[in-house]
Amino acid sequence: MSKKFEKIMPGVVLVGRTAVNPGIVYFRKMVNGKRKIKKSSVQGALALDERGRATKTLKAEAANWAASLMNEAYVEKREGAHEMTFADLIDQYEKAASLERIKSGRPSQRSVKNAIGGVKLFMLNSGLKMQDRCSRATADVLDITITSMIKDGKAKETAWTYASAMQSVTARWTAPYYKREGFEPPKFELPSRRNMRPERYARPTKEQLDGVKKWYEDLWQDPDKRKWFAATMMLQFAMRNGDVCKATMGIFKPRMFKTADGGMVERMVLCYKPHKTSQSSGRSVAWPVAQSLWERMEEARKQIEAWKTELADKAAERGGWNIRNIEDESEHLIPFAASVFVKINKELRKVFPHTHKASYELRKICVDHVYQTLGIEKASAISGDDPKTVMYYYADPSQAIEEDGIDITELM
Repeated sequence: MSKKFEKIMPGVVLVGRTAVNPGIVYFRKMVNGKRKIKKSSVQGALALDERGRATKTLKAEAANWAASLMNEAYVEKREGAHEMTFADLIDQYEKAASLERIKSGRPSQRSVKNAIGGVKLFMLNSGLKMQDRCSRATADVLDITITSMIKDGKAKETAWTYASAMQSVTARWTAPYYKREGFEPPKFELPSRRNMRPERYARPTKEQLDGVKKWYEDLWQDPDKRKWFAATMMLQFAMRNGDVCKATMGIFKPRMFKTADGGMVERMVLCYKPHKTSQSSGRSVAWPVAQSLWERMEEARKQIEAWKTELADKAAERGGWNIRNIEDESEHLIPFAASVFVKINKELRKVFPHTHKASYELRKICVDHVYQTLGIEKASAISGDDPKTVMYYYADPSQAIEEDGIDITELM
């Protein structure tokens, strides 16, 4: 049975009054298309007289509440205390990111897209809506959502990545932009977690290394030289796949080197700053390219350029979005490299079946072999990481490099 609503006066209703129940008095008012409802602090005889009319106390409270609603938007804007909804958060983050990018060059458009995508996916899993206030995403909500995502089959890294996106859009640099627009920056508190660092690097078996070597050599026979070039950048130079996707031919620069007999010779050198560590260590990589390898790379580049020209001609005939994409990719070292790595990952999972990003094993193999042959300093130089990171993620010092062992006194 539905409860009975009785109108006492404009904006005041009595709900559920019966012969034995005096009912409850509520205030109701439409503000900017949204219905606001509040339970009165005075009830019973304090709210209604013997004839069922509103008392002076009830009228005064109703008037004060209505006035507060009218002034709420002005007060929040003046005090900078307006609470954000998720729709506000996403809209203001995009605006703040575009302004910050003008000043400092970051965050990149790709980072903004990933952060917003992570927030939307987290909201989808938590049941939050765009019109909900950000304060609804409490620490308990974040904790329960992360746990439920993992229970439903999502990888732990994926669940935590979605949750971390909530903090990405409220980073410290965003606060001044949000306050300038009259919003109080929200705060999302992630639940505590144990150390989830990945296991230390374990050197591949001889069978796996032989499999990678054969796979890499066979790539040269593939008509699509993009796969060989992408694999070369990771296996020969330890570049991350993200850096390979953004690389241009400008990363190779000619330099003069002094030979053993005192002469000078020109060699190509790979020069770039890894994106992942550009804001932390800021280390740069400068690594010489073997002459025989450079000749192969030049031959592969010619075939890639011919493939790109042929693709552009086909796209021009058909029209559509392909034309714009080809123009965007024209200056890249490897056009459409992201799709190339999808194929490489699929092929390398035959060798590394239990890895998430099989192509990343190429970088690890490169750094580890430089470490074994040339030492930790050279391994740090080619990877762009500090020696501590190299020793943990890319090298396996627990496995003996010298099969016969070393007599330390012979080195003293």
